[in-house]
Amino acid sequence: MFEAAVKTKRPLRGKRAKKAGMQIILQVVLILTALAYLYFFVWMVAAALKPQSEFAENAATIFVRVPQWHNFVRVTREVPFFKYVLNTLMLVFGTVAGTVICSSLVAFSFAKLRWPGKRTAFLVLLSTMMVSAQVLQIPTFVLFTKLGWRGTYLPIIVPTFFGAFGGGALNIFLMREYYKGISDELVAAAKIDGCSYFNMWRQIILPLSVSVLVTIAILTFIGAWNDYLTPLLYIDKPAMFPLSLGLRAFKQQYQADWAMMMAGAVLSMLPTLAIYFIFQKHFMEGVSISSGIKG
Repeated sequence: MFEAAVKTKRPLRGKRAKKAGMQIILQVVLILTALAYLYFFVWMVAAALKPQSEFAENAATIFVRVPQWHNFVRVTREVPFFKYVLNTLMLVFGTVAGTVICSSLVAFSFAKLRWPGKRTAFLVLLSTMMVSAQVLQIPTFVLFTKLGWRGTYLPIIVPTFFGAFGGGALNIFLMREYYKGISDELVAAAKIDGCSYFNMWRQIILPLSVSVLVTIAILTFIGAWNDYLTPLLYIDKPAMFPLSLGLRAFKQQYQADWAMMMAGAVLSMLPTLAIYFIFQKHFMEGVSISSGIKG
C-alpha cells in the first residue's frame, strides 16, 4: 500500500514540476517582451533629447550627451501643434462616442432582448471579424467620395455609430458577454413597471457596466488617437490634420528632422498614458470580467 502511494505521488510531482517550469518560461518571455517595449520607449525619449547632428551620428544609442529639452518647445512653435491636438480630440471624442453608444446598444439587444433571428444575426456579426479592414478600404473610399464627405471628418466619425471601424464586432462581443452576467430579473422587473427598452439600457444597464464601457472607450481612444491611415485617406487640408499627420511636417522629401519627430511623438503619447493611468482600475476590471477571468 505504501508503494502504491509513492507511485501515485511521483506523477503528481512530475505534473507540478512541469507546470512550474511552464510558468517560469512564460514569466521570462513576458519580462523580455516588456523590456523590449521599454527599450524602444526609452530610445524614443532619448532621440527626442538629441540634437539632429548627434542623432545622425549614432541613432541607435540611448545615451544623450547634452539633453536638448528645448526640442519639446520647438515642436510646439515650428508646427501648429496645439491645433493638431484640437483636431485629434475632435476626431477621438466623436469616434469614442459613436463606438461606445453603438456597441452598448447592440450588445444589450443581443444579451437581454428576444427577437427572431437573433442567433443568426450574432453569428453574422462575429463573421465580420474575419474580414480584413484593408479589404473594405477601396469600396468605403469610393462611397464616401461620392457622398462628398472627402475632406471632412465625417468618414471617420459617422461609421463608428453604425459599428464600422474601431473593432465594432469585437466591442459588441465583449459587451454582450458582460451584459449576460447582469441579472435578467432586473430587466424583467423594469419591463413589468412599464419601462421602455431604451430606458432599461440607460437607467439599468449603463450604470452597471461602467468598467466595460471605460475599457472599450480607452481602447477606442488609443486606436483613434494613433490612427494614421484613415485621416490620410480622407483629410487633405493641413489645417484639419490630426497629430498623426501633422508630425509629417518634420519629414521632407530628402531629409527628416528625426529629433523633432520623436519629440512630437513623446508629447503625443502623454494624453493616452494619462488616460490609462487615471482609469486603470476600471480598465483592468473590464478586461478581466469581459474575458471571464476572475481573480
